[in-house]
Amino acid sequence: MNIRKKTIMSIIVIFFINAFLVLTYYRSYLATQYDEVTRDLIRAYEIKLEELRPTLESSDNLYNNIVEIVDQKDAIITVKDKLGNLLYSNNKGSIENLYVATSIIEVNKETFIITYCDDNIASIPNYLIIQNFMIFQVVLGIVIIAFGLMFANSKLLNPIVKLQRDVRNYKDGIKPSKRKVKTSIDEVQNTFVELVDNLEEERQKQNRIIASISHDIKTPLTSIIGYSNRLNTVKLNDVTKNKYVEKIYNKSLVMKELIEEFDDYLSCNIEDNLKRQPIKISDLVEMLKSDYLDELEEKNIDFEIKTNCLKSYIYVDVFKMRRVFSNIITNSVNHLEKAKKHISIKITKKKKNILFSISDNGTGVKKEHLDKIFEPLFTTDPSRKISGLGLSICKQIIESHDGKISATNNIEGGLKITFTLKEGKNEKN
Repeated sequence: MNIRKKTIMSIIVIFFINAFLVLTYYRSYLATQYDEVTRDLIRAYEIKLEELRPTLESSDNLYNNIVEIVDQKDAIITVKDKLGNLLYSNNKGSIENLYVATSIIEVNKETFIITYCDDNIASIPNYLIIQNFMIFQVVLGIVIIAFGLMFANSKLLNPIVKLQRDVRNYKDGIKPSKRKVKTSIDEVQNTFVELVDNLEEERQKQNRIIASISHDIKTPLTSIIGYSNRLNTVKLNDVTKNKYVEKIYNKSLVMKELIEEFDDYLSCNIEDNLKRQPIKISDLVEMLKSDYLDELEEKNIDFEIKTNCLKSYIYVDVFKMRRVFSNIITNSVNHLEKAKKHISIKITKKKKNILFSISDNGTGVKKEHLDKIFEPLFTTDPSRKISGLGLSICKQIIESHDGKISATNNIEGGLKITFTLKEGKNEKN
């Protein structure tokens, strides 16, 4: 549960706790106190009304006596006939809201209903209950705020302070560590730790790439320097000179290839660089045949392409997809050792995806290495003639197209690279 939901739930819980405690307080204390005060007031009014009864009943003029009593005392008195019709009242408010004593008297053989209460204390029960309620609510509010602050400090503020400290320490080179998840802040902390781990892993990977490229460049560069030095300092015949110049040229091409591969690795995972366009599978097949059929036949490598979806389209960066096929096929060529060499490409449609499988009958890859061959710098080439970025570049290109790539060994031997791309539409039509 995130912080926002927890905050809303906490407010709801506090509201219901407050309502429950207020209701309990009213029922267990305020209602009883209210009834006691009301009964005491009414008893007091009844006593005062009984004291007035002889005076009222002995008078020939009931109204004059009532006016005289009202003038002498701060009292609220009403007079009704026996049918309940109001005959007299000095109440400026609502008599139903007052706590009164009621009595029946007879004056000149007429029956009257008299109600009586003191004007200055008529609202005391309401005042007392409101006063006590406000005192209770204030105390309850202080308690809830105190516990809320304690809870916020332990569950929110402390984790935030620790997270802030870990961020500050990381700036000083101290890596943070994960915590047991108790709050949403702990989840944020653990996410931060995972981010730090990913950054550290990426930084180490980049360092390894730079070190690898540096190593791979130094080898041909050393040869170039050596041959150049001999050309300048030693008298050589034309045949030897041409041989050295050719070696320098070949070593320069190796360096150029390494640098280009490194550039591809840095740029291929940037989706903004993709220049997508629709391409029909039949056109892709013809392009692959044009790129590789003659070249592979010259190397005595059988090359075939099979597909069941010639009319389907994919929406891709064609230049980068050519790079994918180039890297995979080149990798296969480098590991073909049998007398009869074979590379095949199968393109099939599965639901809304186009499945590509590139297989060879080469040496294959050890089972424990299958999950690593797409990692940067990983290579099974012991001579380190390549930098190990080719298949990693393929992975980046495929994933930048929202696809997936994997590798398995063929049952009959060799390696099979499989990747999927979403089927697209011909947007030109």
